[in-house]
Amino acid sequence: MLYKNRLWPALLLMLATLILLPACSAPPTNSQPPLVLKSAEPTPLPAAIRDIDPTPSQGYLQRADSYLQKLDAWSQKAAALLVEETAKSAP
Repeated sequence: MLYKNRLWPALLLMLATLILLPACSAPPTNSQPPLVLKSAEPTPLPAAIRDIDPTPSQGYLQRADSYLQKLDAWSQKAAALLVEETAKSAP
């Protein structure tokens, strides 16, 4: 009797496997052909961007460059001053 009780779950599992296995291995019925991707094509710039004249920004760029040069000179002076003061305070 004990042997038969252990056999039923195994038989049910085998039966369920036999029923479900063909459904899992069958190809889908509504299979579509694979998509063929095309490479992206660049879109043209809108007229508002394409027609921007870069020359008005030249003055701003020159002022910014001048400011950065002054800032760099100031930074170098500060570094040199720091080295001098450190050398003076060292025993």
